[in-house]
Amino acid sequence: DEEAIRIGMKNPESVMKMLENDKLDLLSYWYDKLHFVPHYVVMMNFPKEQIDKFATSGKKWSQLMRIDRYNLNEESKSALLKASMCFGVFDNDDSGFNKIIDLFTGIPEMLSSEDMQKLLNKEGYSAQHFSAIAFFQKVFEWMGGGGRRTF
Repeated sequence: DEEAIRIGMKNPESVMKMLENDKLDLLSYWYDKLHFVPHYVVMMNFPKEQIDKFATSGKKWSQLMRIDRYNLNEESKSALLKASMCFGVFDNDDSGFNKIIDLFTGIPEMLSSEDMQKLLNKEGYSAQHFSAIAFFQKVFEWMGGGGRRTF
C-alpha cells in the first residue's frame, strides 16, 4: 500500500519500533488522528484518549524536544513526556510548561538528590506537582540513591 510506504519513510524508526512491539493498531490510530507519526515514545506512553491534547500542544512538545540532553534516548524522552503530563503542559498550562523548561534546563549534569529536593522546594512546587516530584525521586532511587549521578 502506497500510504503505508509513505508513512514508513517519514519516520522509519518509530514505525519499525511500533511494528516490533506489535502496536500496528496504535500506530494507525495516531496517524489517523494526527496525519503524521510522532516518536514511538509518545505513542507508547501518551494516553491515546488524549491525542487531541497532544495535537494542540505540539509546538510546546517540539520546544521541549529541543532540550539537548533529554532528546537523545528513549528513557530521557519518556521522562520528559511524563513530567510534561504531570505539570499540565498538554493542558495548555503555560506555568507548567515554563516550570518544565526551568527544571530541565536548570538541572546541572551532576545533581545530588538533596540538591534536587532543594531545587524543588526553592521553586515552590505545590502539592499538585507531587506526582512529578515522586517521579524524580524514583529516578534517583533507580539511579542508585543519594550520590551524585549524571543524566
